[in-house]
Amino acid sequence: DAEINALGEMPLTDTDEQAARDLFLFGYAVGQRYSDYGDISKEDIIEFEGHIILDRRQRKTRSKVVVEIEDKRALEIIRKYNKELPRIEHTKFNRTIKNLFARLRFLTPSLGDMVITTLSGKEKTSEEYFAKLIDKKNRGEKMTEAEARAYLFDIEKQKIYGGSGKQIYRRDTKGRILKPKWTLVGSHTARRSFVTNQIEEGSLDRSEIRNITGHTSDKVLEAYIRTEDKEIRRAIEIGSKRREARAKKSATKIQMKQSN
Repeated sequence: DAEINALGEMPLTDTDEQAARDLFLFGYAVGQRYSDYGDISKEDIIEFEGHIILDRRQRKTRSKVVVEIEDKRALEIIRKYNKELPRIEHTKFNRTIKNLFARLRFLTPSLGDMVITTLSGKEKTSEEYFAKLIDKKNRGEKMTEAEARAYLFDIEKQKIYGGSGKQIYRRDTKGRILKPKWTLVGSHTARRSFVTNQIEEGSLDRSEIRNITGHTSDKVLEAYIRTEDKEIRRAIEIGSKRREARAKKSATKIQMKQSN
C-alpha cells in the first residue's frame, strides 16, 4: 500500500506519465487485467443509487464482473476523465510505469528490495552471450561494433540487477535469481497487488475477492502469494496450534491441582 500511495502522490507534469499512472491506480483499485482496465469506456461505468459500479464482461474469460468502485483515487480518476479512461498501447504503458517506479525507488526504498524471481528465456540467452563476450575480452580478442554495444549494455544491466563476474543477475546462496522489486513492475502488477493486498488485509474472504477479479477458484488466487510466504505462514499456523495445545494442557493441570 505504501508503494501504491507513493505512486499516487508522485508529482508529475508529463501528460503521458499522468495517464499511465492514473490507469495503473485504477487497475489496482478494481483488480482487473490490463486487457480490461486499459479498455474502460462510459458504458462500463454505471451509477446505481448513489454508487459507482464497474459492470463489464472480461475479455480473456468472458466472465461478467460487477464491482463497486469505492476507492477514492479511482473515483477521482473517473471524474477526471469523465468515465473515458486513457487508452495506452500496452508496450508503452509497461515502459512508462516501469520508469515511474524506477524513479520512485529513491523515495520509497522498499522498491529496491531484492526479491526472488526467475529469468525469462530471453534473459538466460542474454546472460550466456554476456559470458561469451567477457571470455572474448579476457582473451584480448577485438569485439565487433555490435558486440561492443551489447557488452556495454549488459554491463549497465549488471549494475541494475546486482550481478557479478559473468552473471548479469544476482543470485542468493541457493542459486535463486534476485531482482530489485521495481524492475518487475508491469501492467499485471496492478491486479497482482490488488489480490495480494486484499489477502494480506483479510477484510474480504476468497470468494469475495474472486467475485471482484473474476478468478474461478481459490487455487488461482494462491498463485499470487509467494511460495516462501506460504511456507512461513504455514509454519506460524502450526506454531500457533502447538502453543494453544500447550496452553490447554497447562490449564488442565492447574484445574486438577485446584480440585485436589
